[in-house]
Amino acid sequence: MLTGSSLFLAPGARLLGAAAALCTTAAIAAALLAGWQHSADPVWLAATPEVLAEVAVCDSEATRIERDLCKQGIVVARTSSEARVYAIAPH
Repeated sequence: MLTGSSLFLAPGARLLGAAAALCTTAAIAAALLAGWQHSADPVWLAATPEVLAEVAVCDSEATRIERDLCKQGIVVARTSSEARVYAIAPH
């Protein structure tokens, strides 16, 4: 007859199972993050000399609101029209 203590796995088998579960979880999380990273739009504009020159012009504006609006205009001008339509599409 089996007793309660004989139903447990050996310590080595438990450790192996825990390691396998950890590896599986890490692999799934890495795959999900890689897929998301690949499909996500880039968040920042590349710091090319052209962009830096345009930002320098914006930094000379008098108020913070004007500087922000100028920089937003740079982003809008450099973002593809398909991305802008997709970003504001209702869900």
